[in-house]
Amino acid sequence: MNGVNWMTELNRAVRHAGMALLLVLSGCVVDPGMNVDDDEPRRVVLKFAANVGDRPAECGTMYDALGTTGEPAEILDLRFYVCNIRLVDDEGDEVPLTLEQDGKWQVQDVALLDFENGTGACGDTGTIDVNAQVVGTVPPDAYTGVMFDVGVPFDLNHADLAASPSPLNVGAMFWTWAIGHKFIRVDLQTADGLRWNMHLGSTMCESDGPMDPPVSACARVNLPSLAIGEFDFDHDAIVFDVAALFASSDLTQDTPDTASGCQTFPDDVNECTDLFPNLGLDFATGACVEGCANQRVFKIGAPREINEDVLAAIDRGRTAFAASRTSAGGAMLACVNCHGDDGSGLIGPDIRSSTEAHVLEHGRGDGPHPDGVKFADLTDADAADIAVYLASICQTDPECDPGSVDEHGHDE
Repeated sequence: MNGVNWMTELNRAVRHAGMALLLVLSGCVVDPGMNVDDDEPRRVVLKFAANVGDRPAECGTMYDALGTTGEPAEILDLRFYVCNIRLVDDEGDEVPLTLEQDGKWQVQDVALLDFENGTGACGDTGTIDVNAQVVGTVPPDAYTGVMFDVGVPFDLNHADLAASPSPLNVGAMFWTWAIGHKFIRVDLQTADGLRWNMHLGSTMCESDGPMDPPVSACARVNLPSLAIGEFDFDHDAIVFDVAALFASSDLTQDTPDTASGCQTFPDDVNECTDLFPNLGLDFATGACVEGCANQRVFKIGAPREINEDVLAAIDRGRTAFAASRTSAGGAMLACVNCHGDDGSGLIGPDIRSSTEAHVLEHGRGDGPHPDGVKFADLTDADAADIAVYLASICQTDPECDPGSVDEHGHDE
């Protein structure tokens, strides 16, 4: 396949999918070619994002004015589970989203959203893999809202970690069988070096021991149940706001001889009592207050603009490299596989940090970067744009499989 034909196919796919696929924070995207009048289920991509106020949440960035004292702090970890996702139709009916069982991020009706990439300060507990979407199907209809729980349902929460399927086998998101999973994990470190964590999960669970699962629901379930209305499924994203989570917390203070920050346990009363209402919860009971309607952490976010100059540079390199590809997915994965430390490639900062020598060696007109495009010099925002742009294109191509090409993007 020559480069011109490949670009024609790509442009047609992107145009068919709609420009929402090219937005970092596009909301809920229906697969191209799907008619709402069809009886076939509609494939939906529900986008999530993480911000600190109005700035993207990223590892390696010091954020100002967090908490009640305006403390500078950086992110060490940022992940959370969602489950029981329903879309709300025009009649107000809740329609369950049937999740794709992808073997990594989604199992049964649970999905893990992961916004840390294992770089910078996130290196201790984080991983290179990231995920900012939930994929599933619903009956064809018009939908105006979305509802979901933040956490893991009881029947999946207390299983053997080693025997659990991904993403319920992530050690950093688990306490013990008796307590179960960390529904939310947000770890911060202040500029003064104080670690302040927020780990949400069920507590006061009765069992015979820490390695024994409870037989009934924990006394404090701590499972926020959220409803987001007037949601534009073409342009909106569900944004987790780190600044809003810690808005009521003094990050300079932590009760001695307790876990750092608010980790949901009863002796974290000083750190959790004022924080829990930001999630719509009451710390003393672990229940939603007024249906968690007053939570302030999850909100609707606007799309982030793509850097068109960066996209043009990507297109030049991809066009020149397309002749050896057998599919659009294979062509775009020439960039993805080359610039990801583990082959996944969808991590913005790693596009820079891990490939500077490679870019300098090959960016001279006779390699993958014909115009000497210096990916190593891109900003975090530009690198993230690249990752999302490539991922968006990948969603339009059924042949797109990161495992089908080698480290230089050549089809195996």
